[in-house]
Amino acid sequence: MCGIAGIFSLSGRPIARAETRIRRMTDMLIHRGPDSQGIYVADSGLVALGNTRLAIVDPNCREPQPMISGDGGAVLSFNGEIYNHPEMRRHLGEKSVALRTHIDTEIVLEGIRRFGPGFLNKLDGMWAIAYHDIAEGSLMLSRDLMGERHIFYRVTGDELVFASEPGPIVADSPEALSIDYDAALSAIRFGGPPPGRSLVNGIRRMLPGHDLFARPGKGIEEKRRALLHPEKWFDFFNSEPSEKQIIERYEEILTRVCQNRVPTDVPYFSTLSGGIDSTLISLYASDFGKRKISTLFGQSTDKPAQKRPDELDEFAASKLTSTKIGSDHHHIHLDSNDSVAVLNRMAGDCFDGVMDTAPASFEMLAHKVRGEGAKVILISDGPDELVGGYTNDQRSFRMDRRKEQSPLRHGMLRAASASRVGRGLVRRLYGEELVASPFESASPFVFRPIHESFIPDYLEKLVPLDDLVRATSGHYGVEDEAYGHITRYLDPSQRRALSYAALSLPDMFNLRTDKAFLRASVESRLPWQAPEIVELMIATPTKWRFGNGDTTKLILRRIVEKHIGAAVSTRSKHGFSAHLWSRPNIYNQLGIDETLESCDLFSGGVFRKSAREKIFNGTPGYDAFKWALFTLAKTEESLKKAQQNRT
Repeated sequence: MCGIAGIFSLSGRPIARAETRIRRMTDMLIHRGPDSQGIYVADSGLVALGNTRLAIVDPNCREPQPMISGDGGAVLSFNGEIYNHPEMRRHLGEKSVALRTHIDTEIVLEGIRRFGPGFLNKLDGMWAIAYHDIAEGSLMLSRDLMGERHIFYRVTGDELVFASEPGPIVADSPEALSIDYDAALSAIRFGGPPPGRSLVNGIRRMLPGHDLFARPGKGIEEKRRALLHPEKWFDFFNSEPSEKQIIERYEEILTRVCQNRVPTDVPYFSTLSGGIDSTLISLYASDFGKRKISTLFGQSTDKPAQKRPDELDEFAASKLTSTKIGSDHHHIHLDSNDSVAVLNRMAGDCFDGVMDTAPASFEMLAHKVRGEGAKVILISDGPDELVGGYTNDQRSFRMDRRKEQSPLRHGMLRAASASRVGRGLVRRLYGEELVASPFESASPFVFRPIHESFIPDYLEKLVPLDDLVRATSGHYGVEDEAYGHITRYLDPSQRRALSYAALSLPDMFNLRTDKAFLRASVESRLPWQAPEIVELMIATPTKWRFGNGDTTKLILRRIVEKHIGAAVSTRSKHGFSAHLWSRPNIYNQLGIDETLESCDLFSGGVFRKSAREKIFNGTPGYDAFKWALFTLAKTEESLKKAQQNRT
């Protein structure tokens, strides 16, 4: 796992101060790869590449990176891991491709060199790469299908500038940059900016499963390389398989993807929160206790979470699983004053648009992992979104069923919910469960994603509703049009899963994960997001998600029950962490109120004139906006400082 950066001349003129600039950009990514770093500047002066390396595969390899191909015709900057690199090594050997090292970087470089970009579709892994063909003078950037790694870029009239994080691009820009307030509204509502965007005007993100091609004088073209294929499972599920048969398929794939993602050259941890998803990852990573692994429980509340008195709390559940698989179990408290520095830095470095607060907890977990001498952590993001892990998903399922069984009643609820006043009345009389929001619909398919932090009914008191809808609609909780050929074959819960897989996981959840763990020089691996298990989860019919509506992630709970027991499989769903910033001791040290009172966020044209008063006068629920607004204010301050440093 690494950090990459680069500058490419689009005009055909040599890059001004190429070595100085690329070295500075690379230096800013040292936390992503503290084991080594290097730069490459083409003799033509048209390309400059940088690479920092976190050595995971063959950590003692000293081959310089960016890496030059064996024939001297191409250069690669690589950020990622290729889990099937031994298989690909044999494949290249059979094609008479000579390899000099045992690292996966060379597999990617020589594979593209020999077979072109299509070689990437043979890889099981995650990546963000920059490939330069020296003879052609071309550059290719690429991002993996599930978007576990990221490339930000900025195009001027003369140059394409890119990096694993937007900070180096901000620092390199000779011009003053500004906040993209439409992206900021999306980040406040959904926790992250729209796919393909950042919080800074002019800085974009590559989309998952896409490649970008650039040549001097010809500009750039970004195009899709790969899609998920849940339809490969249609025949299996249409055959009405038994529960046993479905579990067998899940276990077959889980075994493969977990074993492939267990590092062999460096120490690692697996998160073990006591929940269904991390329990299964730890179970399969340990090969059912045959392999000794280290597991990690993070606690951000005074007491471990527990929803019902008759069930195990989070820590007790994690301990039970740890005992069964024989792991070396670690426990960390995340609510200490150490989080102040993490939160403060994170707030001022939100160029990427991650306004969700989970990265602070993740980063503290990463520091614990690094402090224990490990470089890799297995985390369990994915199933909650893909097989219905939230009460929100149960609500949507029950709404789907009510609509089918009682269309007249559903129509009446939808009519009553058409206005904000009507929605408020339905909430008071019947609860949130029966609100048929106009912001959700069957055609076009629109739903409320789990990472929608603030619904429009609350946000419109801070931002005019028309502006809010214009800026935030169509990004999350919608369908990716590239999958239009299969959506008509999916039930509503499957369509939601596909939306999460195509949009939310790559461009919100995985962005925050990448940012948090690499900040502490720890590589996060996501077994649940291996495309083959993602495709199976998307295709899983509703009845194996919710049963009769009284549970979540039914098929995964069955697997946990089989191997660990009902004490864990029947537990309630819990979030991984509380909002650290809102704890009084931390809140006061961050100076959130002082920052918001002195900033000029509320004097522009984005927020209503009454917004400041609602934030500070104790209006119920509006304190929750303070973290997002604090982050926005601190990031705008960082942009101004970057401009001052340039002048």
